Amino acid sequence: MARSSSCSRSPSSTFILHPVGLHDCLDLPKCKPVWSELATEKADELKKFVLDPSKLPNDRKIYRPRYDLSPVLVQRALARAIDEAGFTGIRWIEPADLQTN
Repeated sequence: MARSSSCSRSPSSTFILHPVGLHDCLDLPKCKPVWSELATEKADELKKFVLDPSKLPNDRKIYRPRYDLSPVLVQRALARAIDEAGFTGIRWIEPADLQTN
């Protein structure tokens, strides 16, 4: 459990959200990646961020895409539940609206 001393609440009530495992869910031909010369499993840039619906995981509600580690993806049903629960400090972005490098 990660603790933060700068929070006004008890540090023991704080966690870091860190989705584990990467999912091959991008439509790479449509993303037009510019591959990293140093890390062969990472794109330095995507011209567009395009998900392949046939590759989206059914067993994960929160995950990161393989090749582009920046965005954290959340299944729509979980996003709705988070909104309905009154969570604040979250901004949802449609995948097609994500600004790439």
